[in-house]
Amino acid sequence: MVNRIHQAHTGKRSVIREIFSAVLILLAVSLACSAVAEIKTENINAGLGTGVRLLKKPNDSAIRGSYQGTDVKVQILGVCRSYIFIGSSPMIVNTSDLSFATDVAPEETLACVVSTTPAKVYWGPEFKAAFSRCKPGTILAVVAVGDDYIEVKYPEEKNAFRGFLKKASVQLCEPAEGIGTGLVKNGKQSVNMRAKMDIKSAKVETIKSGTEIIVVSDTGNWYEVEYNGLHGYIRKEFITLLEKGFGDEAVPADEDASDDKAVSDDETVSDDEDVSDDQTVSDDEAVSEKEAES
Repeated sequence: MVNRIHQAHTGKRSVIREIFSAVLILLAVSLACSAVAEIKTENINAGLGTGVRLLKKPNDSAIRGSYQGTDVKVQILGVCRSYIFIGSSPMIVNTSDLSFATDVAPEETLACVVSTTPAKVYWGPEFKAAFSRCKPGTILAVVAVGDDYIEVKYPEEKNAFRGFLKKASVQLCEPAEGIGTGLVKNGKQSVNMRAKMDIKSAKVETIKSGTEIIVVSDTGNWYEVEYNGLHGYIRKEFITLLEKGFGDEAVPADEDASDDKAVSDDETVSDDEDVSDDQTVSDDEAVSEKEAES
């Protein structure tokens, strides 16, 4: 009887020890996962300075490229900064450090769609069959330039690995160093990003006041900017510079934009106003060749 009681107590202690050990293991795993998450977050934000949220939610579509000799997936291509995956690890890097196995001139490495309507993407340079469209402001990686076309890398998991656009619908450019980060600032109203430095040019995006973006260059009355894989221009009075430079070299901007500056009605949109998606076309949507050219 005594032996049975002793065995029962021993069994209970053993179960308690196992439960305690399992709890310790779960706690250790949780702490390790938290540490990895923090490291990944630091890696992502290290390239920006203020932690600008230029990034969209990752999906299965990406452009294949090379970074420092390593094959990578470019999730979001920017004129200044790009969001890539090396294996499963995300990073923000200088676009100038990316390679797309192309022999084009440096000033033709990238192309930004500037047409007033979404630009058709064709299967070949003969422009006989279009399979998708790119909205104004879309940044593309160029792999070849012809007399009247550009050949670009297209996101995988879509209809094609490469596509062709009419040269007249894009603006060729090269990766830019960038000024730093800025804040869209216009009270309770949103601001339009344009494909060109003209309020009558194609609207690339409507950005809410308070949004942080990348400032590529100062063009006088406009800032050249990029946001979520889109390139365009915003009038200077709607941008407050936050930091100059990126990463470890980022320093607070000296410029202080006044809240009392005049606001153009053509460049602002009420946050309560619905934003049209008429210019957005699914990459999976087939485009009829009989459709009127833009």
